[in-house]
Amino acid sequence: MKGIITKGSFFVALFMAFMALLPCGCGEEKVTVISFYSKESKSAKEFEPVLKKAKKEYGDKVIFKHFDFKDPKNKKTLEKYYVSMDPSYVILNTKGEIKQTFMGKPPEDRFMAAISGLIPSEKGKSETSVETTPQVPSQEPSSSTQTLPPAEEQSP
Repeated sequence: MKGIITKGSFFVALFMAFMALLPCGCGEEKVTVISFYSKESKSAKEFEPVLKKAKKEYGDKVIFKHFDFKDPKNKKTLEKYYVSMDPSYVILNTKGEIKQTFMGKPPEDRFMAAISGLIPSEKGKSETSVETTPQVPSQEPSSSTQTLPPAEEQSP
């Protein structure tokens, strides 16, 4: 019987549609680090020990992916993550949202802190936040602020 949808095939189709909508990381609720670099990138070769260290330190808590920067098949992925420089490193939170992008070789401490700040703790909450909160200026003048004398009034 052509065109008849069975109960089982409906749920399989529904499951497949749901899986297609999940962000990068496939719903595993893990931080994801995506590296974009070419084989020729000197900076990427210099940064390779840091990537290995991160993989070793964070083990199965973080998903690591790599895309060749120069491979034309990766053009859409480069555009999706706004990558325009070889090398680049994109860090996604557990929801698949971009939280940090490094264009060029990042400083090791900032790279590692960006990852660790997004890894959920045992209680299921993020230990620290990588995002910075805008600072609201205080109403009090700072020590470097100078008070100027009032401007002279000019008569018309």
